This record gives sequence, structure tokens and C-alpha cells, in this order.
Amino acid sequence: MKRFLDLAFDDEMKIAKRGEETIRFSKSERILLLALTKNHGRLMSRDALLNAASAADDDRSDRSIDYVINRLRQKLKDDVKSPRFLATRYGEGYVWLVAPQEAEPDKAFVLIGPCYGLNDETFERPVRELLQDLRQAIASRIRPDRKVSITTGPGTNGDRLNCEYSLEFAFLQEAGRIHGRSILRLASNTQIISIRKFALDWPFAEPQESTVEGLAAEIVECIVLHKSENGTQRNEIPLELSMHEASRLLALADTAWLKSGEMIAKKRAEDPEDSKYAIMWASHLYATILFAPLLGDLNDEKRAETELEIEALCLNHLPRVQGHAILRICIAKLLFFIDRGHMELVESLVSEVYEQEISFSSVYPLLGQLKAARGHFDEAIRYFDHALHVAETGSKFELYVSVLRLKALLAAGRRQELDRDAQALFELYPETIDTVGLFIGKPDDPFRPQHAAYLDSLGTRGVLALVSYLYHSSARHFISPEHRERIYGGFAAQVEKRYGVIFVPPDRHAASPSEAEDAQNLSDS
Repeated sequence: MKRFLDLAFDDEMKIAKRGEETIRFSKSERILLLALTKNHGRLMSRDALLNAASAADDDRSDRSIDYVINRLRQKLKDDVKSPRFLATRYGEGYVWLVAPQEAEPDKAFVLIGPCYGLNDETFERPVRELLQDLRQAIASRIRPDRKVSITTGPGTNGDRLNCEYSLEFAFLQEAGRIHGRSILRLASNTQIISIRKFALDWPFAEPQESTVEGLAAEIVECIVLHKSENGTQRNEIPLELSMHEASRLLALADTAWLKSGEMIAKKRAEDPEDSKYAIMWASHLYATILFAPLLGDLNDEKRAETELEIEALCLNHLPRVQGHAILRICIAKLLFFIDRGHMELVESLVSEVYEQEISFSSVYPLLGQLKAARGHFDEAIRYFDHALHVAETGSKFELYVSVLRLKALLAAGRRQELDRDAQALFELYPETIDTVGLFIGKPDDPFRPQHAAYLDSLGTRGVLALVSYLYHSSARHFISPEHRERIYGGFAAQVEKRYGVIFVPPDRHAASPSEAEDAQNLSDS
């Protein structure tokens, strides 16, 4: 990696990191970054940058070079009048101002230490071995790219600054026992997240495997739950997204959030009246619907049952969270999603929080969804744009709002804007080609080869279930039947053309039972 001031870039200039913020660059931006940084301190004319773009088969013009430069400035948070990275020489070109430095080593995710009370050498060595076993046990429970380190001494403030979480230990040897105390802290502000006391027989007669495994499991659980709640407050992303991101610490698989559901269920069992964990559980249930394609086992009956449970939790705990804006907004979002006649209540909840809270960015996306649901698309786009204005480039919040914005454009029938903005999203987040891109094609468009291969693997019943998923997760929230049909209609038409199965939405079942029966017969064939 290379460091330029406060930004650490990967070698291909695909991403840069500034603290916890991750910035992603499109192909066009990477080409210019590579050319500029290789020639730091030297003037690069527009012609030179155009040549670099052409060499990479990237057709560019003077105007588009300037456009990409402006986009880079926004992502780098560089002031054109007082540049730190990129200076303009009007009429001549651009200069990258800073030389690269070797990037500092990645911070540890969890740092075990400082450790106190290890004064006796005969006592210290076995305990150090115990802590090494603990390090391995924690590392085995989280993603491989999350580093778990251990200090060799009492530790310093500098150690704590070089990690995200610190796990402090104190030990006391007394009467044939070792008494231990662990404190898990958020390193940035030393906030205590959990404290645990334990005791072990001394000297160790056998490996302390059960103690190590139990402590490691509890530490990871505390971190996931802390990130679930704290991520929402820090980034102002919806609770279910914060929970999903936190749970991805557990493994590389996207279904790791199921594990976090088990953790929340355990907390709920300890205190069923705790509103925070009740709403977190409702959000987890929502996630089981939202990420249903990963599981492939969500039918209409199970979805309806899950939504009834979400509704009961939200309505039961709403009176208890009067002073908690985040939970009230979360309840509003969940009630909006399940679409069980609570639109006016949702709008009133959002209005209350919008009027009372100083920070509005967590409210903007839901305001946009509510306006879009009623067909007020210009207002909806304005709210989404407000949210994007305050979003960190490359953040999950930016991606979340961008997808909601595309959905509104699709429902509004604004195809030209949709195609333009979708292409920009695909450049910034290539993975969205296989998620968002699957659902926004025109009725007569053929599927992309990778989409066709995926759908073929599902079979006709699975493909029809995917259209139903699109209806329930997105289309049904629009009040106008015309707007609803624009959300699912293109994908449904593509599916019918390729697989011969017809999707009949629930709002037409009663009016057209014969059509519903025909569709069911086709899906069974």
C-alpha cells in the first residue's frame, strides 16, 4: 500500500482508506490516479491524461477528464482553492502535489493487552500461553482479514490507538487460584463494553480449553452486538444494515448475520422487556426476509408469519421508546416495510423525529421512501440527494440510499435517468451489477449471461419466487398499481419470455383468480 498524507491506497488504486472510511474509485478515476501519482510534483497536461485514458481503452475527452478530476476531488475531500492532493494549473493541466510514503501497518481489530499482575516468571509463562490460545480462539471466530494481536507487556496508550478494540486483563494469584478480570474497550475513547471475572485452579493441571473458548465466544458476541447498535448511531445507517455489517465480522459468508440473530435471541431471553433488543430482534426478522434469496426457504406463509411477529414487536414497544429517536425510526421503517396499513402512523413518527432531531441523515432515506410511495417522486429524489450529500463515499449508507433512489426512478418511469445513474452505481460498486442489475432491465431486454446462468440454476419455481420476492421487498410499498408494476414488471416480463412462467401479484389475485391459477399451473410444470 502507498500513503499520501492521511490516505492509504492499495497498489491498483481501487480503494483508499482514511481511518475507518473506505473510498472506492471507478475505472476512470483509477486511470487518472495512477498517472498523476506516478508523476507527483510534475505538471500533467490534459493531453497526457487523455493518452493515459486511451492506452487503457477508456475513450475520453477534455470535458470528461475535467469531470473525472472533479469527482476525484470530491472523494479525496480536496479543496480546489487550497489543495492538499491535486492542484489545477488553469489552461495547462494538473499536478499531484504529494509524494508517496510507506503505509503504516494495518491496525489490529482486537488487541489483547495491556495485561497486569504478571510479575512472577513461573506464573507469567502459562498465563501468556493461555492468552495466546485466546488470541487464536478469537481469530478463528471472525473474518481472516480482521487482525487479532497480543501485547508482550503492560501496554501503552500508543498500543491502544493502533487497534479498534482492546482487551485488558488483570490477574491475581491467591490460595491456589488465579483470579482474572477482562475488560473489553472501544479503543478510540476507552469506552467499556463488557467486564468479566473468572477464576482458574493453579497450577494448571490441564489445558484451559473450555475457559478460553467460552471467553472468546463472549468477546466476539459483545463486539458484534456493540457494532450492531453503535454502527447505527455513528453512521446513521438503518439498524438492520448495521446489524448485517456487524455480523459479517463472524465469517466471510453473507449468511453470518444468522449467528447475530442467535446472540440477540439470547439477550431477549435474558430480558424480554428490553425494547432495544426487541427492536433489534424485529430488525433481524426483517433481515431474514430482505436477504431471503441467500437462504432460498422463504415462502409466502412464512413471510406473512414473520411480518406478523415484526408488527407485534413494533406496536408493543413503540410506547416504551419515546425518547429514543433511532429505535423510533427503526420501528417506522419496519412498519413501512411490512405494509400492513400503518402508513399514516409511519409518516407521523418520521415527522416527529425529523422536527426534533438535529441530525437528519438517518431520516432522509425513509422520508424519500414515503414520498416515493405516494408518487411524489421529485420530493423523494430531493430527500435521497440530501442523504447522499452527507454520506461517506464508498460507505454502506451511500450504497443503501443509491439503491433506494434507483428504485424511485424505476417506479416513476424515468428510464433515462435510471440507466445513467445505474451505470454510475455499477462503476462504483461492481457487485451491484449482479444484485440491483438483475431487477432493473427493460421488458424486452435479454438477461445478462451471468444473470441468465443464475436464474437457470433456480428452476422455474425458484425464478417465480424471485419475482415474488421483488414484489414483496420493493414493489408493494408503492400505493399506485402503475408504480408497483413498474418495479416488478420489467423483470417479470423477462422471466415470462425466457421461462414461460407468469407472475400474478397478490393485489390482483382476488380480481383475477383464473390468471392466478394459470400462473400456479405453469410454475408447477
